Amino acid sequence: MNETQKTISKWLDKTVGMQSIDNQIMKLRREVEEFFTACENHDLDNMREELVDINIVSQTIATLLGMRMVQARNEKMKVNRARTWQTMEDGEIRHV
Repeated sequence: MNETQKTISKWLDKTVGMQSIDNQIMKLRREVEEFFTACENHDLDNMREELVDINIVSQTIATLLGMRMVQARNEKMKVNRARTWQTMEDGEIRHV
């Protein structure tokens, strides 16, 4: 099955019921923490799994906000491509 924002949202509603932005933000925080732990442990398999979880929760939040994630990502990339980017001394990449 090719999962989409819509199929994920339907599955979640059927599995655990209607979600709120607040409970999904809490879920996102937990998934990001799990991703950082996997990174600290250099656990590539778990990093991949947690990154997918982050994506799923992000798509759920987008649905709750009435966003179409693919369209929003494309619009945001237009903005990002127009920006000037720089690598900072600490290695972080930022727009300036």
